[in-house]
Amino acid sequence: ASGTSDIALSINAALTDTDGSETLYVYVTGIPQGAATLSAYTSVSTADVTIGGVTIAGSAANPVYKLTADQLTNLKLQVAQGTSEDMQLKVYAESVETRGGDIAVTGPATLNVDIGVLAPTVTGANAVSGGEDSYIQLSDLATNRAAPDATDSMSVYIENLPAGATLYKMVGG
Repeated sequence: ASGTSDIALSINAALTDTDGSETLYVYVTGIPQGAATLSAYTSVSTADVTIGGVTIAGSAANPVYKLTADQLTNLKLQVAQGTSEDMQLKVYAESVETRGGDIAVTGPATLNVDIGVLAPTVTGANAVSGGEDSYIQLSDLATNRAAPDATDSMSVYIENLPAGATLYKMVGG
C-alpha cells in the first residue's frame, strides 16, 4: 500500500463551566515524527510545552500537538506508509478562563493506538516453467516487508508444486 492510512481517534474532552467564559484546548504527544500526524491541529511544538504549571515533554522526534475542541470531531491519526509500531499517546486537556486567565489542566490520559500488521508485497513472475530434471530459477521473485522497522515478520509459501518436486536454496547462485 502507498500513502497513509487513517485511524479514527476518540478523544472526549469537555468544559465543566459552560457559561462561555472558558476555552478548551487538548494537547497530544507520543506520535513519533515521520511515523504519523494528526488530521487536524492548531499548532505543533518540537519543544516542551508548559500549561498551567504542567510541562509536556516535546522534541523534534516527539512533537506536542495542540487542538481546539472543534478539531476533536472526526479526528484521525494519519499513519505513514511502513509504520507498524503501536503508539501510546498522552492526552492533556486545558481550560483557559478568558477573564483573568485562570488555567486548569487535566491529564495525562493514555490512548493506546493499535497500528496493525502491514501487508507485505511479493513481486515477480506469476508463473514459472522449465524442462524436466532441470533447475528452475526463482530469482525474479522478490519480497518486501512493508514495515522497515522490522517489527513484523514474513513467511513465503510456494504452493502447487508437482509431486516429487523439491525446492533448494542456492548459495551464491
